[in-house]
Amino acid sequence: MTETKSGALGMDLAEGKTLDGRFFIKRRLGAGNFGTVYLAEQRVFGLALRPVALKLLRGEMVTPENAAEVLNDAVMLLQLQQERSYADIGRYMVSVFDAGFLHERPEQAFVAMEYVDGYSAPGGGTIRTLHGLVRAFQPV
Repeated sequence: MTETKSGALGMDLAEGKTLDGRFFIKRRLGAGNFGTVYLAEQRVFGLALRPVALKLLRGEMVTPENAAEVLNDAVMLLQLQQERSYADIGRYMVSVFDAGFLHERPEQAFVAMEYVDGYSAPGGGTIRTLHGLVRAFQPV
């Protein structure tokens, strides 16, 4: 359960690490300007609840002072998920399950969202990247 340099907070989390007793890290999915995304298992009382895409935002990007603004999209999706009309459009959107700051690392902001393994291609198979999706449906 080690951490190495380069991801959110300057670290990549090792597989098998648990954050806040509720996010069990399975593997790193990718990283970008805003942070690092991991495939994690969300747990409640130590029991597996669901797989999530756990985005850990870079420390300098989100502070308690700007969190409402930076995490606004996640909060709007959480609010939308409460609307009755969400049943009609929800299948076209990724669900957000939680957002905020970790208890163990109060300076570390996160967004936990539905993990989508890929898109089932009409001819069979699974498309796993946006690039693959654009290629499969050209011209877009």
